[in-house]
Amino acid sequence: MRRAVTPLLTRTGTFGLQFGAPWSVEPSQSQGSNIAYRVLSPSASIEVQQVGLDGNGFKAGLIGSVVVQETLAAAATTAIPPSPVLVVLDVAMLQAKQGQAAMTGFADWFVVCPPSV
Repeated sequence: MRRAVTPLLTRTGTFGLQFGAPWSVEPSQSQGSNIAYRVLSPSASIEVQQVGLDGNGFKAGLIGSVVVQETLAAAATTAIPPSPVLVVLDVAMLQAKQGQAAMTGFADWFVVCPPSV
């Protein structure tokens, strides 16, 4: 199975990660994938202000589902000086009762804002 994580960068203070894989289940099957990672700020004064989740290539047969859920939490850090850390957990769940359920990928987007003066 081919899997990929691709960084996504823009000029507007937005960055993201594209997760791609041929997630797929047949009738009467289900599959769950847990993806956990940390987003570290290069400076304690720059924090993630907004998060977005986009998906692509979703399909589900009759009585099937494809769902990606995201949980965010601030993490304690022992770094000196401390820097903001955001812990991200994505859970991709596919379930098929009749027909196939599949997904080709999803992207996590993060918006950072420099401090106001």
